[in-house]
Amino acid sequence: YENGDKALENIKPIVKLTSDNLSEGKLLTWKNEGSAGGEFHIPTFRRTEPIVETVSGRKAVTFNGNSFMKSNITTPSSVTRINPFTIETLVYNPEVSGNETVFSLAPRQAFDTTYPEGEIERALEIRYALGHEREPGALHTGWGVRSIGWKDGKYPAAGEWHHIAFVYDGRHQGACKVYVDGKLNSMREYYTLCTNSGLPMYLGTAFNTSIGPIDGFSGSIAELKVYDYAKLDSEIMHDARAYQTANVMQSQKDKTRRSP
Repeated sequence: YENGDKALENIKPIVKLTSDNLSEGKLLTWKNEGSAGGEFHIPTFRRTEPIVETVSGRKAVTFNGNSFMKSNITTPSSVTRINPFTIETLVYNPEVSGNETVFSLAPRQAFDTTYPEGEIERALEIRYALGHEREPGALHTGWGVRSIGWKDGKYPAAGEWHHIAFVYDGRHQGACKVYVDGKLNSMREYYTLCTNSGLPMYLGTAFNTSIGPIDGFSGSIAELKVYDYAKLDSEIMHDARAYQTANVMQSQKDKTRRSP
């Protein structure tokens, strides 16, 4: 951390999902250890559970494209509308395809077209999918024009664990950034979000309030955090390095176990 930013290290996320202490097997509920409380659970209309398992040396929750989880709390207002946020994920995708959605901070819903364009409330979907800079490969709002893809269409390599982060500064005509393993991958400037509020969050899928789950994720999530402020470049780099260090330590443990 630089310039006195170390104090931010102790700010608790409002959403914190970690797989470290989960029991292997089918997952019915995932406790939110963040300040907003609550949990993610299997909706009554979809009884396909994600699986807790070890994926490439790390315990994680694996979704199959049909399984997903829904929060029993609504998205905290501090990260909806035009407010700033940081979303950090530790995610693994064995094969990148289609419109795979890792996490929906806010679902899609019908809107009143009489609203001024800047006041239309949109979805906020975190993706690990295909798409160039102006295509919804990384972040989708329900409107392609407001979505963000990967620089030069180069999405994070499949079959590897990645720390992927999304930072929105919460300003009118502000900026939204996407980082992969601590490095800035893509950015939209002169950018304003107006995110849906008062609705649940979804894990492993996008969600349309009219038609239900869409664009499911076929991959694994080891950790997800949501903060109600925009992290600095130095903070994102710090967090990514911490994950990389953990990966190296885990790899060394695995080699020790396999040694005769």
